[in-house]
Amino acid sequence: MSVFKISSQVYLDKFNKCYKKIIVINEIPDDLKSHIRTVKREKLSIFDYEDCCNETSKCIYSFVDQHKQLLKENQFEYLLNILATNNYSINYDLTNMMKQSNNNNHTNKNLLCYVFKSTA
Repeated sequence: MSVFKISSQVYLDKFNKCYKKIIVINEIPDDLKSHIRTVKREKLSIFDYEDCCNETSKCIYSFVDQHKQLLKENQFEYLLNILATNNYSINYDLTNMMKQSNNNNHTNKNLLCYVFKSTA
């Protein structure tokens, strides 16, 4: 069973010249490919720098809506419909454990949930 991390992330939309808080996933499950778009991780400010000790991917995997627009955090219900339609369930225990962990860094702060594919 694979578990996927779904979180929110600030994204700089250079085309519209605005910041958006989008919904992302840590990797792309095969059966959700049509609902996810790979986008380049943009620097959020001139003060952002690459930390050689903290490897971050140059790309992020964002969920998209029916018009292929990046799914924003306030559209979480839309994501829940996608997940339910594709037989994914939220792992509430793991989500709560990670949100309450002592290692409460920025990744846990942006955590929305962990999901897994239901076998039913």
